Amino acid sequence: MSIYRVVALPATPLPIRLLRLFPAPTLNDDIKCELFPSNLDGEHTFEALSYTWGSEANPATITLQGEAREVTQNLAAALRHLRFHDRDRVLWVDALCINQNDTVEKSMQVDQMRQVYTRSCTSRVLVWLGDEGTAGAALKFMKQLKASSGRNAKLSKTTARYFPDNMSGLQIVAALGAASAGGANLTSGLLEAANASTIALQDDIMKAYESPDYFPRLLVEDSGDWKICEDLLSRNYWTRTWILQEVIHAGEVLVHIGRLAPIDIDSLCELAVSFQKWFNPVSEFARTGLILSAQHISSIADPSSPFLLHELIKAAGRGELVHEMIKDMREKYQEGAKNEGAAFSPALAPLLAKTRRHLAKDARDKIYGLVGMSNNSYQIKTNYETSIEDLYTTTTRHLLSRVLVVLSWVESPDREKSGLDLPSWVVDFTTTQEPLVLMMYTALMGFSANKNFPPTAAKEPHLEQALDCRVLILRGIQVGRILEVRTVRIPSPDEKDDQEVRIFGYETVGDNPTIHAIDRPGLTPSFRNTSWGPKKCQPNDIIIVAPGSTVPLVLRSDGGEWLFVGMCWVIESEIQNWKKMIEASSAPGVSSMDPGLSSIMAGGVCTAAKESDVKLFHIR
Repeated sequence: MSIYRVVALPATPLPIRLLRLFPAPTLNDDIKCELFPSNLDGEHTFEALSYTWGSEANPATITLQGEAREVTQNLAAALRHLRFHDRDRVLWVDALCINQNDTVEKSMQVDQMRQVYTRSCTSRVLVWLGDEGTAGAALKFMKQLKASSGRNAKLSKTTARYFPDNMSGLQIVAALGAASAGGANLTSGLLEAANASTIALQDDIMKAYESPDYFPRLLVEDSGDWKICEDLLSRNYWTRTWILQEVIHAGEVLVHIGRLAPIDIDSLCELAVSFQKWFNPVSEFARTGLILSAQHISSIADPSSPFLLHELIKAAGRGELVHEMIKDMREKYQEGAKNEGAAFSPALAPLLAKTRRHLAKDARDKIYGLVGMSNNSYQIKTNYETSIEDLYTTTTRHLLSRVLVVLSWVESPDREKSGLDLPSWVVDFTTTQEPLVLMMYTALMGFSANKNFPPTAAKEPHLEQALDCRVLILRGIQVGRILEVRTVRIPSPDEKDDQEVRIFGYETVGDNPTIHAIDRPGLTPSFRNTSWGPKKCQPNDIIIVAPGSTVPLVLRSDGGEWLFVGMCWVIESEIQNWKKMIEASSAPGVSSMDPGLSSIMAGGVCTAAKESDVKLFHIR
């Protein structure tokens, strides 16, 4: 008889099973444990385990309810290290406490999993990060670096006098690193471009370099330590979708790494954020060996510089680090716990956007793993009998009921590789997006292509459709038709990491159509003053504006209906300030409109539109 029938879930509200882990005098003793029924109303106090299952190949054997039971090696290692020597330890472990082969039970248990990690009967969450390896040395170095960063605050203010305001951390760190490696012998070109005195800057850097904890000295002399820190902070655990709801709350979370003393997750994430502040520029410096020239610094200072644009794209591609996300959101939960009636409850959409690169063994958990910690205003219920395609379709429809900008999440180079049979407008949450698309998404709220769109007396048609309908009906105004496309490169400073962008020429619609061709200075297609489109846009695709979308959309005719291709930027002349255009979008009410953008991006088409210009587009 199955263990899960012998230890059935109790017929009480919020039923669970708990695991009693028996003690052992030595680490290598056999692992013995048993399940028993309980509930989340406080009948028993327990600790909840947060871990990654790990590979199911070469399983380990434990004794559960007196019988041999196979578990992954990583779970066995966690149980070995977490058991006490002299007393039982009561845990909740998903792989053992839930019957993974019963989809009905699994759906019900997963639906209440958030409460497993946050109820008052949960004394704390235990994170198992894996064996020690070089983690001890990595933690030591991160603590040293954090202390060093604090003592170098004065240096940071000092160097601000010598570098342009819009010079990124990469350039400053690379310059300082090059200076320290070369005995503070900076190039005259760098100093001229920074408009500073050679002697003053060299004196400041030399004084700082005499300190044993000066940052660029760490960069040059302790490069191996950077690698072991990166290894610790990029372990598989940090890539899991599920960990967010398991550790992001106001409760106590202790991280266990082999036999090291446990560290609370707030302290670990603070160290990680401090480390990552420097790691990206350091790794870039190590990769390129970049020593800035006067020409390079001048180009970075130019707001229309392609190098500056390249850095904005790379920054968007990095996204928010998981450790920073955990740190910031835990602080909000803790603040909410102090102020009665001010509990923090994030919306699902930003959680999905932040975790696009996170992994889940079951693709449905890309949604289910976040619903529990969100305000779940869409009332999505966990149901493992629902197909991935149906879940992603209904979730995308839920999100589109608020704003159409969610359509910007659709484009992905991996979309055709995933094997999912999804409508063209549905987000495939198993795929990631390219840095350029992510950068374009960050700027969306600064545009207003849908401003003054002709209103409708009824609801927007897509809001009237059933959640599982695979055809999306949008009202829209066609503004153009794509005539030609080219793929061009946005150059990187070291010429090793160029980014690609798809540019297009188009023809407007109406009584007096106008052709906006691809700009070709010197016969070479240019991205500077030519419209940008989705990577897979092609001639005869159309451009529309739609209510709820701040940027124009690209559609493709398909047998009387339409396919969604992606979003686009309509550009008429050279963009004057990339940085202002991209970053202004994060400020509420601030326009990202650059003089180089078409008036279409600011609602120019909608202002002059008549009701007869509005068409219905059936997108499948």
